[in-house]
Amino acid sequence: MKVKEGIHDPNVTTTCSAKDWIAITLGKLDGMTAFTAGKLKVEGDLGLLTKATQFFKKYTPPAGDDQVEEGEELIVKKQILSIPQRFATGPVMGKFLNSFKEKKIMANKCPECGRLQLPPREICAECVVRATDWVEVGPEGVITIMDVTYYASPDPLTGESRETPYISAHFLLDGCKGHETLWHELNPEDRDRAKKGDRVKPVWNENRIGAVTDIKYFELID
Repeated sequence: MKVKEGIHDPNVTTTCSAKDWIAITLGKLDGMTAFTAGKLKVEGDLGLLTKATQFFKKYTPPAGDDQVEEGEELIVKKQILSIPQRFATGPVMGKFLNSFKEKKIMANKCPECGRLQLPPREICAECVVRATDWVEVGPEGVITIMDVTYYASPDPLTGESRETPYISAHFLLDGCKGHETLWHELNPEDRDRAKKGDRVKPVWNENRIGAVTDIKYFELID
């Protein structure tokens, strides 16, 4: 064997179809078999072909694999983690949610523009000042916008989907005006007869813990 420096053109050229070449490189087709079958054409030094085909030999497991000592059995238990957690919502949202325990819905009022925020936020979104005044609104109101969902996306943690159809809606509670609406759900049984402007009232959970789920949904007032 002679080592040369620089770039040298090979003195052998092989030609075959793309399908056969992939099979050769994957070891599914023996190079010499492809040559003798006419699937691989060679021009130049045939001695290089013999050496090249050694790189593409079909894989064969080493002898005696059936005598290899079996490893320890791997036992797998698939389980979805459910870790109890608590998150601090902050004093403003905390006061809003705590009022649910007493069946009250509270909004905070901007001292400059007078608009109500529902749910409440520490800063007025328009005036960018602290809204520290509180006003009780509702609990009754009217429907402004409804959105009926017929397909519920699966929960990424559990893979489960909620029962459909369900209706999310914006409710303009008594004491509010304009876009000062509360987003929640409407009783699914009211889906076919509810329309914009209908009056609604909240249906409260018997055991209230200061969470948004303290209100099951809003229902039409007959």
